[in-house]
Amino acid sequence: MRQSYSRDRWDMLHSKCWVLYNYVLIRARHLKNIHINSALIANFTPEQTNSNFHFFSMATPFIKKGSKLYSILRLKCPRCQEGDLFEVKNPYRLKHLDKMPHYCPKCGEDFRREVGFYYGAMMISHGSTTIIAVIVHFTVFHFYGWAIAPNVISLLVILNGLFPIIFRSSRAIWINIFSKYDPHAIENKIPHKETPGDKK
Repeated sequence: MRQSYSRDRWDMLHSKCWVLYNYVLIRARHLKNIHINSALIANFTPEQTNSNFHFFSMATPFIKKGSKLYSILRLKCPRCQEGDLFEVKNPYRLKHLDKMPHYCPKCGEDFRREVGFYYGAMMISHGSTTIIAVIVHFTVFHFYGWAIAPNVISLLVILNGLFPIIFRSSRAIWINIFSKYDPHAIENKIPHKETPGDKK
């Protein structure tokens, strides 16, 4: 009886992982501009089905522009919520993981502000990682108890897989603490003199 119950839980976990795998696969194909069966994306909005949407954009139709959550989930400028925070939208292109423009191309908001500005984002990243680690541990504990190998392997795989997303979302949260949305930000674009360092 106990073995049958454990198997049922394992089958349920397997089916959820399969759904998650297909979801990630659809996202990856979009990011690479690969055409996929329209039946798989029938529930996506036209804005989401183009090749330029972000990893979290599936959640944002229910979040109105103007909220900090909108900027964080879509990795947009906190001031105008139109310009991108990062030069390359795919977080798994690790070579460009931390590349940010100096100023927002839409409203001129300063993304760098000062040297070491994003050191504070490490605290947010640490907190996010801790929460994820606790959730993973209790999930694995439910199936395997205190066995070391499943816990270590699960943590390494999940935390390494989510690292690019945690890194970028932490920076988005941090800059949103110091800037707020302005609906007229693009009209009142902040002028800046471009320097050679801004292009890097």
